[in-house]
Amino acid sequence: MIGRLRRAAAEDRGFTLLELSVAAFLSSIVLGAVVLIFSSVSRGATDAGERAELQMQVREVATDMATELRSAVSPGGAATAIESLSAGALAFYSDRYESAGPERIVYDRAGCSGEYCSLRVRRYAANAGSGPNWTFSAVPFNDEVLLAQVSSSNVLFAGRVWSGGQRVAVAACGGGTRCAFPIVAVDLQAAAPGVSTLDGLFGIFVEVSLRNV
Repeated sequence: MIGRLRRAAAEDRGFTLLELSVAAFLSSIVLGAVVLIFSSVSRGATDAGERAELQMQVREVATDMATELRSAVSPGGAATAIESLSAGALAFYSDRYESAGPERIVYDRAGCSGEYCSLRVRRYAANAGSGPNWTFSAVPFNDEVLLAQVSSSNVLFAGRVWSGGQRVAVAACGGGTRCAFPIVAVDLQAAAPGVSTLDGLFGIFVEVSLRNV
């Protein structure tokens, strides 16, 4: 009896070192795959949240810009409601806000690096008592970055004028060229900072008719 027990114990040798190594290697592969899948799902959820937030921001910026443009007015005399316009900048006067006179509003791309710029707005108050030909403060009462990453290459602003029954684009005006057009087109193309799994820009295109032109 004792001899049989000794022989059974001798035959029960357990796992070899090679078997344990293979098991550990396979376990590490499975664990790595689980971690990778979890990280991918988590990153995708974060990206989706950031993109949804970006869409809300772009829509809000476009809505505010359109509201200000619809209230664009001449600052007096022969001046036009739009002061200047280019592919990346727009300056105009608006009476949207309750103040003594119109505000001078400037939207432009700033701090460009590679394919992205930030979208900035500056608002200037009219100098009290300077109307009806209003002058404006040299220091903005509001200066902020609205979007951190907008496309640096697209045409952000353009004018539209009717000519021969067709709408013709106005690429630039200001200085010696009057900005005498009734429509401003805005093409906002923005990306959420840090988004890696959702490619492409989110864009909104609006054409705003100037009511006071």
